[in-house]
Parts: sequence; structure tokens; C-alpha cells
Amino acid sequence: MVQAIDQRLSKGFSEHVEEEKRSRSLVISGLSEPSASASRSEKLNDLETKVDAVLDILKVECRPVEAYRMGNVVDGRP
Repeated sequence: MVQAIDQRLSKGFSEHVEEEKRSRSLVISGLSEPSASASRSEKLNDLETKVDAVLDILKVECRPVEAYRMGNVVDGRP
């Protein structure tokens, strides 16, 4: 019984953390991809630079905690 209660609390806490994280998330679409030959660090720097530029335009005075690309690279699309 204690184990069942512990599992419920853990699940509830996990869901709360995920909900909180999503409430602070921002999705930016349409950023161009770096060149396919770019190194991992160059790709990360490219993404951070582009996200910072968008936040500067929006006059957001904070830095992102995380930034990552979602989806797959498709030729001819940003």
C-alpha cells in the first residue's frame, strides 16, 4: 500500500514538473538550418545566436535555459 501511494505521489509530482516546464516554454519556427557540414558545436552556436536575435527583437530580457531543434531536417525548408 505504501508503495502504491509512493507511485501516485511520484507520478503526480512528475506531471506537475512537466506542466510547469511547458508553461514556460516558447516554440520558434522557421529558423534556417545551419549547413550540413557544420560541426555539432557550430550548430549549437548557430541556434543560440538565432534564438538570441529573436528574443532581442521581442525585447525579452532573459536568457533561455535550454534551446534545441525539433523535428527532422528537410531540404528546401527552414
